[in-house]
Amino acid sequence: MTASLFAPFSSVRRDGHDEEGFFRPPKIPFVASSRRSFGFSLVELLFVLGVMTILGGSLALTLTHRLLGNDATETVREDGRRFAAWLQGRMTEANRRREGFQLFFSSGLTESVLLSWNATGSTERFTAGGKTWFSVQGAFVTRSTFTPMQFTFSPAFTLELRSERRPRAVPVCYFVASLYGRTDLRDTPP
Repeated sequence: MTASLFAPFSSVRRDGHDEEGFFRPPKIPFVASSRRSFGFSLVELLFVLGVMTILGGSLALTLTHRLLGNDATETVREDGRRFAAWLQGRMTEANRRREGFQLFFSSGLTESVLLSWNATGSTERFTAGGKTWFSVQGAFVTRSTFTPMQFTFSPAFTLELRSERRPRAVPVCYFVASLYGRTDLRDTPP
């Protein structure tokens, strides 16, 4: 019984067959190659080059965007925030003085908005930094009156802020003044 259990480990005859007649291939010893490879294979090299190309391209696009000054949209948004702060300051001043004012809008694209105080007739002008163009959304609104007692704009208005002086240019953001004196700078139209 022990002979059948250890039959696979029995000795092999010279013709390659074991004692039971099964063919057993001779064992080939593992021989290490005498040549050692220190470089990359072609596939590894192409993979590394592909990754480097993708990273280099994204870095080049980012640097080009920053160096060429393509941050016009951020400039327009900054001018919109400055206009909102200026108008809020004028509304607070009107409430303190108990004097209303009117905002005058150009029918086309303009860099400035004119404010005229009702009682004194003095005027103030907000002018953007030269890269922002205002236009009123809606053809019939040319002026809006702010009444401090009710804290309202009549009529309410929306200004489109653009980075280019073209009527068909896509607005970057919108300044909205509601009837109830709320102001908001939005990325989407109301």
